[in-house]
Amino acid sequence: MFGPQVFLRLFIRLNQDFWPWQLLVVPLTLAVPWMMCRPTHAWRRLAVWLVAAAWIGSGAGFLVRYFGEINWPAVWFGWAFVAQGLLIAVLAICCHSEAIPKGRAGV
Repeated sequence: MFGPQVFLRLFIRLNQDFWPWQLLVVPLTLAVPWMMCRPTHAWRRLAVWLVAAAWIGSGAGFLVRYFGEINWPAVWFGWAFVAQGLLIAVLAICCHSEAIPKGRAGV
């Protein structure tokens, strides 16, 4: 469907478009397990919101907008990711999560 050069140019373009955001996204990603171990419900809810935002962003941002241009089935998978991200957001609103024990957080 496409060659290796097209795939490489896709990731180059993606990194050029999202360049300053990696400086924010990487620390937030590393903070999610820490947030899930906190005893307060607000931290765990924020962690689930961050996961939902990342899920929606990868679906709409990468699969639909970038990868969908060179691989048409990726668009359908992208919208499935968006739907799953919205379900994760509903989970953050409706469910009360328990803190993960510190011994299992590393796993």
